[in-house]
Amino acid sequence: MKLLRIRSGLQTSTKISFLILLSVFLVCMSLPLGWSSEDTGKTVDDKILESLALFSDVLAYVQQLHLDTPDSKEIIEGAIKGMLRELDPYSQFIPDYLEFQTQNQG
Repeated sequence: MKLLRIRSGLQTSTKISFLILLSVFLVCMSLPLGWSSEDTGKTVDDKILESLALFSDVLAYVQQLHLDTPDSKEIIEGAIKGMLRELDPYSQFIPDYLEFQTQNQG
């Protein structure tokens, strides 16, 4: 009986020790992430805005320098579709969702 209690006590303390070590490990692994974002002084929103500014610049160049005048809406929808395609093969962009819903009701 005592052996069973000791064994279950060891299992419980092993589980608790594991959870404590896992928590410490996760905290230690997340600290460098906080420091790296603090070092640059840029938040996630700033990085997104910089990327959107780049996209806007490229779109402006395409509109100015392309032989034909491309439709901005088509270019933006194509970029969104490409972004989702890179994310995974199952994500899709449906531009007119309400129209899609009405067509598929039945």
